[in-house]
Amino acid sequence: MFVYYAFGSLESYALAILASDRLIAICFPLRHNSINTMQSMSWIVGVTWFFAIGAITFTTAEQLSQHRMASPHDRSRKDEDEDDPVDRMISRTGCAEQHYAVQECMAEHQDWRICKSQVQTFKDCMMNFQIARKEQLMKQRQKTFPESAPS
Repeated sequence: MFVYYAFGSLESYALAILASDRLIAICFPLRHNSINTMQSMSWIVGVTWFFAIGAITFTTAEQLSQHRMASPHDRSRKDEDEDDPVDRMISRTGCAEQHYAVQECMAEHQDWRICKSQVQTFKDCMMNFQIARKEQLMKQRQKTFPESAPS
């Protein structure tokens, strides 16, 4: 891709050089040979190539650096990267390790049937959390509204 974009931009600069050469030939026909010498055109072409390849190299390097983000399965992410609400909710349940195990298995095998044991472990952990959370909310409700407690 780099070569494609490099030569694509060089083509535009080559057309610009050709247009400037024709402009000088039309506007200054008697001085054309003294203005556009082999040395001056070599410098213009060299600077143009240097500029075009430098710009494409910078753009490609910038795109590559933005493309190299942390893997979603990488647990060593920084705090500013952790704004995924699903990850936050799962980490509050205490089932984050099981969730990561399911993600890693799915990333590796691309088939949920192979990852059944990890999925079942994660499901059991989430069910235990839901049961504990329900009991906690019921106790809290009984403390707040003692007369509306279920019989």
